[in-house]
Amino acid sequence: SSFVQLGINEDFDTLQKYFGEWASTLSSNDLAKSNMYATATWRPIIRWLHDLILTAYDASQRHQGLSQSQAKLEDDLLRKNAKLETLIKFCTEIEDLPKAFLLAAICTDAISSASLQLEQKTYGKITQVECIRPWEELLRKLRTICLVSLRLGGDVCPP
Repeated sequence: SSFVQLGINEDFDTLQKYFGEWASTLSSNDLAKSNMYATATWRPIIRWLHDLILTAYDASQRHQGLSQSQAKLEDDLLRKNAKLETLIKFCTEIEDLPKAFLLAAICTDAISSASLQLEQKTYGKITQVECIRPWEELLRKLRTICLVSLRLGGDVCPP
C-alpha cells in the first residue's frame, strides 16, 4: 500500500492524523451516506478504522519478547491506538460541530466492533468499555455544545 511505501504503515498516530484531515475534507452528507445509513452494507471508513486498530494489535504482537519496561510501553501504545487517541484529539479541534459529531459517531462505531475483538484476543486486558468511554464522553459534549449553540442562535457550521 501507499503507507508501506511511505514507511508509515505502523505509525498509527500519523495514520490517524491523516485520516482526520482527509475525513474533514468530505462533506457531512458524504460521510453520513457511506457510513451511517442502515442501507449501507459496506461502510468503508468504519472498516478502515476497524482494520487500523486490529493492525496496531498485530504490530504489538510482533514485538513479543521485549523487556518488562518495553512491554509496558508497547501495551500503553496499544491502548492509545485502540482508543484512537490522536483522532479523538483531532475531533475536539474541528470547528464544524455537526461534522465533528458525525466523525465521532463513526469512530465510536469502529472502535466498538474492533475493541470487542481486542477484548477477546487480549483476554480482557483491553476492554470495549475502556476503549469507547472517551468517545462517548466526546459525543455527549458535542451534543450539548450543538444544542446550546442552536438555542442561543449561534452557527454550528463555520464558513
